[in-house]
Amino acid sequence: MNQEFTMIPHDFLDKLYMSNFKKRQLKIILFLSRFRFGCHKYDIILSNSEFEVCGVGDNVIKKELEQLVRMNIVKILDPKEGVYNLNKDVLYWHVKSAMRDEEKQRDLRNKVIRRHIKPSFNLRDKIYPKQTAKVPNSRYQTTEKPREGNENSGAKHIGNIVKDILGKENNA
Repeated sequence: MNQEFTMIPHDFLDKLYMSNFKKRQLKIILFLSRFRFGCHKYDIILSNSEFEVCGVGDNVIKKELEQLVRMNIVKILDPKEGVYNLNKDVLYWHVKSAMRDEEKQRDLRNKVIRRHIKPSFNLRDKIYPKQTAKVPNSRYQTTEKPREGNENSGAKHIGNIVKDILGKENNA
């Protein structure tokens, strides 16, 4: 299975599913998103006929793009050459919310997302339980505190560890 993917910001995705877009508009935005986020292209060069890839025909693409320009989602940088820019700053989009009460919609979204995030942390803890058992004392651990002013006490331990490791490698 191919593991390539397009990283799309959460606020961008949230705005897409929380807004009232026509099917064609949503397809155009997703198509342009593939270039903007997947290919890291700021200026996207496409002919009108290339929009047929996302199911939007040559006869309606101009009208849909003009509506997306009015919504401040798409910028047409060069209409003759077909150069577009997708505005990823969703705060400046002029779109209607899918629900009448936008604040209620955001609260509901946050509640749903939080509910699904919490179990993943619990599941991780079940798969990788926290180590609560104490590590038994080894000959490298010391219970003595280094004496004040005696900075070499730690160095002796490190020296013993290094000697042990080197000795084992020479014996192997």
